Amino acid sequence: DYTQPTIWSTETWLPVRTLQHPTPVSSAHFTADSQAVVTATVSGGVRIWSLAPGRTAPSVVNTPECKDALQSPSGRRLVCVRQEMLILFTLTDRGTFERMNPFMPGQTAGSVQSVQWGEDDVLLSVQEGVATLWTPDRRGGAPIRFDLPLAGVLDAAFDPGGRYVVAGASSDDGPVVQVWDTRSSRVVSSDVAHDGFAVGRLSRDARHLVTTASEGEVRVWRAVTESAPAADSRVGYARRVQFASSGKWLLVEGTPGLGEAISVRDVATGQETATSPPEVGEADTVATFAALDADRVLVVTGSRAMAYDVTARGTLETVRTTSVPCPSTSPLNPSLSAISRRGVIAAR
Repeated sequence: DYTQPTIWSTETWLPVRTLQHPTPVSSAHFTADSQAVVTATVSGGVRIWSLAPGRTAPSVVNTPECKDALQSPSGRRLVCVRQEMLILFTLTDRGTFERMNPFMPGQTAGSVQSVQWGEDDVLLSVQEGVATLWTPDRRGGAPIRFDLPLAGVLDAAFDPGGRYVVAGASSDDGPVVQVWDTRSSRVVSSDVAHDGFAVGRLSRDARHLVTTASEGEVRVWRAVTESAPAADSRVGYARRVQFASSGKWLLVEGTPGLGEAISVRDVATGQETATSPPEVGEADTVATFAALDADRVLVVTGSRAMAYDVTARGTLETVRTTSVPCPSTSPLNPSLSAISRRGVIAAR
């Protein structure tokens, strides 16, 4: 039963709010400012839950069935993700969301792979191998569409600042990763080739790119938004990687021989500097982990949560380890587990 997502505080590791729904929830996300949670249900209807003291009832947006729903950073736009289409809503002067009509011009028919908001409320979608940027029309009309001229896109994501898009594609010429600037709609890096299809992510300062190939090999590339990648360092193999907030360290999960531990590697050299304590991986599988502000790392497993700080030397300093029933990612939808600086959303 996924009708009651619960928010756990990252300060006390106590449940602070249960979000009651009449039907099962398909997704739950914190807003960009962590001041609200947006949920979608399988029967239709999106709810926006303010986390301000005394606010218990959600604002309800009348939508069809959504498998996912996300509010833009400004709070003025909302996208409902259906199986094969996107529906955009805008905030009116009355404080309610209304469906944009016409909406999403020329939208490709086909399965929606991913959706993400960037700076200035630019929406990034990947659908049937096409990565599209949807820029708001300042006159209030339908969003302006720009398809990245890259065939066979399998993954695309914004950098932490929401300006650059990293797109990974598998074409007839082989796998490639490109970095695009949304302000100019131009590619700002030479093609990064990585054997096998690779997923790419940028550091917060947009100076380093990490790519993870389909077989798990990880590489870090330097100065990708300034010139052709001068060199790369091979980190090894992993399931998931993230940059720490400072951009100096790479957080690696699933390194062979380390079970479920999280290791820290120097971005400049690729060398390992620390490994999380064994308790991370001996009892539970890591469900999710996130890099928070000030190089803090939050790791959530099936029955516990751990917070660490990455020190100036690249070592891990334990802030807190708590045994709490923070469930792993929901089998119904991975979007049911989310982390922000304020808390963790978990569906049980």
